[in-house]
Amino acid sequence: MSQAAATKPAPTEHAPEFSNYVTLVAEGDIIETLEQQIENSLSLLRTIPSDKANFRYAPDKWSVKELLGHVIDSERIVSYPALRFARNDQTPLPGYEQDDYVRDTDFNSRNLADMVEEFATVRRATIQLFRPLKETEWLRHGKANENDVSVRALAYIIAGHELHPRASCVAGTYRVKSLFRARLVPATYTPKMKYRSCVSRAGNLSMEIPRRWVVPQSKSALRKSEPSTAPLRWSKIFCHAVVT
Repeated sequence: MSQAAATKPAPTEHAPEFSNYVTLVAEGDIIETLEQQIENSLSLLRTIPSDKANFRYAPDKWSVKELLGHVIDSERIVSYPALRFARNDQTPLPGYEQDDYVRDTDFNSRNLADMVEEFATVRRATIQLFRPLKETEWLRHGKANENDVSVRALAYIIAGHELHPRASCVAGTYRVKSLFRARLVPATYTPKMKYRSCVSRAGNLSMEIPRRWVVPQSKSALRKSEPSTAPLRWSKIFCHAVVT
């Protein structure tokens, strides 16, 4: 295992807007993280009924298929500069507009099962790109979208982009902007609590979920007359929302 691949990139290795993605990724070998995400994501995606695949939680938000299409597109695009920079190609590379990509592609007409397999294929290709890199190659830099970024940072951005969590909860079911299966550890709730701390059993991801996004299965639990330590029951994370 390369030491560079097992060490998170420094803040100087990527633009500030990618810090959230990098922070989400667990410590350890990034190759192993990318591999683990395949099975976690497939397990979740294969549970989504085909009649729910075009669901969007608001008119101006992406559907399940559009989210998945965005993840696939982004992984291909971010992998490309990783290849160029790992080969010591210093040609500056342009960015892209994610909203245009989704708008100008009819993801909703596609078969969800086909898209799921496409995601797995793209991720395996990503892993094969990164796996043989030597220490010096991981640490090489280049310019992408007018920002300096390292090969290592690009790998962490790919992993973190999939884990980027922003949750909403409707009737007790979390719909989270990430592609992994997890169960939330029950926690206590008080009406004045701004955030509910949650821990994923997959990837040891800790999330701070704003209270306004949370609707418990039992609305009575929100009553101020209830004990402040009243436990809430939370269901499995269900992926559908858009990563921004």
